[in-house]
Amino acid sequence: MQIRDYHSTDEQSWLQCRVLSFMDSSYFQDVQQHRQTFARPSVELVAMEKDKIIGLIDAELNSQSMTDKQESGAMIWNLAVLPEYRQQGVAKDLWQAMRKRLLDQDIHYCELWTQEDVPANRFYQHNGFKLDTNATYLRCKIGGRELPLALSKQLNKTVYVEDMTFEAQVSEREQLQPLCGEIIETRMYTQHF
Repeated sequence: MQIRDYHSTDEQSWLQCRVLSFMDSSYFQDVQQHRQTFARPSVELVAMEKDKIIGLIDAELNSQSMTDKQESGAMIWNLAVLPEYRQQGVAKDLWQAMRKRLLDQDIHYCELWTQEDVPANRFYQHNGFKLDTNATYLRCKIGGRELPLALSKQLNKTVYVEDMTFEAQVSEREQLQPLCGEIIETRMYTQHF
């Protein structure tokens, strides 16, 4: 296996790797037709096996999405490994290569968001990331339900929600359970190194 910089000619292979890697995760609906670009400088790496992308990691430097604005840092936007290459150290090697690149640029802080996927959470915890419980929140998805919307009153008839997602505090999970068709806990992990 070789880890190298992402090249623009890798786009289709990168997209395929990302889609296949996310299919058995809570991010299965996050399909991209074009690879995202970053507003700020970034480090974008791929793991190769015989001219095939088997894993990838992208981090944006000093991202505007970062919560800790007191120091230089990086936000990991993508980390994915093809299912048939998991449990072989590919994700760990990608993270170690990224960490080295960040250190080379005098960046000693990194954060990322993930959901409730057990293997992903276990990986981050095992590799030195700490869960920031203050930043963790719930995403509540509602669909096909009647809700007391202001629009119902204005139209003088019942309005049904086809699809709606909103954020809530983790402490509100029990209260939201009867209302939400799906509740996803979104977690932030951070690491100082």
